[in-house]
Amino acid sequence: MKHKQIIGVTGCARTGKDLFCNIAGSILTHKGFRVRKFALAHALKKDCQQFLNTKCGLNVWTNDTIEKSKLRPILIAYGDIKRHDSDGTYFTSILQPLIERCDADFTFISDVRYAQYDKDEHYWLKNIMNGKLIHLSQYSIGSTHLDKLYTQPANYNETMNDPKMRALADICVEWSRTTQNELTNIVNETLKSLKIIE
Repeated sequence: MKHKQIIGVTGCARTGKDLFCNIAGSILTHKGFRVRKFALAHALKKDCQQFLNTKCGLNVWTNDTIEKSKLRPILIAYGDIKRHDSDGTYFTSILQPLIERCDADFTFISDVRYAQYDKDEHYWLKNIMNGKLIHLSQYSIGSTHLDKLYTQPANYNETMNDPKMRALADICVEWSRTTQNELTNIVNETLKSLKIIE
């Protein structure tokens, strides 16, 4: 059993990254471990919240799909600038001390997305934090009941980075929105495959 393990989750928007982290957290908490979840986008949203609220009347913390679609291009542009200016380290440098101070046995990062710069999010997760990376793909079943229709990238950044992240992942998981029991089984098997649990 490994302790103080960092686990990053990657995949396109709407593939269930937060859901995966929440289910994994429940499994590990039930086994007596302390679990925390962080998101690199938290610092991004925090940086932009006042401007977007004051100038655009938008709430960066919304769960509304329409409002998120308005926010996404602005957040991506700001994130690109900060990552470019810092060689990919701006958001990871904000998150790292928070992770180091927390007393969790397992820490999940629900939005590891980039392997563009030498010291980008993937490098940070694997080489600085000694973490594992899980790539998620979500699908629905097509009309023939044989075809899998995968969630497509939401923007250019995802189109460019998701294949890289998939190739760099320690494990790739494909799932669909089925029953809670089936989702829990998929997460459980993934944790076992990574030797996080027995």
